[in-house]
Amino acid sequence: MAGRKSAWPFFVIFLILLGFGGLILFGPHRRPKSLEPLPTTGQLSQSIAIDVYVDTSGSMKHFLTNDGRPNTFRELLQNLEFALKSGASQGGWDPIHRQVRFWRFGPKEGPIRLDKGKPGDEGSLRALAVDPSQFNAPDTPIESAVNAESEASGTPRLHILITDLYQSDGKLERPAMALVRQFLSGEHGAVAAYGVRNPYQGNVGDIPGQGQTPLPNAATSMPFYVIVSGDNAADVRHAQELLTAG
Repeated sequence: MAGRKSAWPFFVIFLILLGFGGLILFGPHRRPKSLEPLPTTGQLSQSIAIDVYVDTSGSMKHFLTNDGRPNTFRELLQNLEFALKSGASQGGWDPIHRQVRFWRFGPKEGPIRLDKGKPGDEGSLRALAVDPSQFNAPDTPIESAVNAESEASGTPRLHILITDLYQSDGKLERPAMALVRQFLSGEHGAVAAYGVRNPYQGNVGDIPGQGQTPLPNAATSMPFYVIVSGDNAADVRHAQELLTAG
């Protein structure tokens, strides 16, 4: 992770100052506790474009441990697709008017569709859960995922961003400002952020005072983050419930 800086300190300042979304910290054995829950009023969008962006920079593969400990990151990749595609009978979005797409980001050319084999193929996250080698991007321009244009122009958006919040260019303000610009310029948008403590096996390259040499296995667990943002706070609230259920 040499040359990258964590965007989390700057990002959480924006959350507190602007008073939006919820900041949630939880581990694999505890239900999350919301510090600022989203409003419970409002209806889900009748049509929606859901885009899931996964940070595939090299450091993210270290969350896919195989040491027998419960692994929330792997479970999220395996189960999120099914949860988002639950139908209206389970209180979700109508499948006829719901689009779900999956992306990886990190390459300089911007987010890349996952498993887009043919027209209409929505892609899948499950392959990432079993193949750490796919986490090989050299950079983490987080704002590239936030600023990505939806393929369904004019349809309410819901973005789910999964990242360790390390920003490769050190411009820590870019992800937060992009979220404000994209989802908080209107009256009904919202952003919710979750920090998830997860098993971790790999080098840690941002410990103060260590110079430029990453420390091998310096931490047995590290946080990754899930940022849910949307044009409709009710959609963000529903996605929050899907992510924290169980």
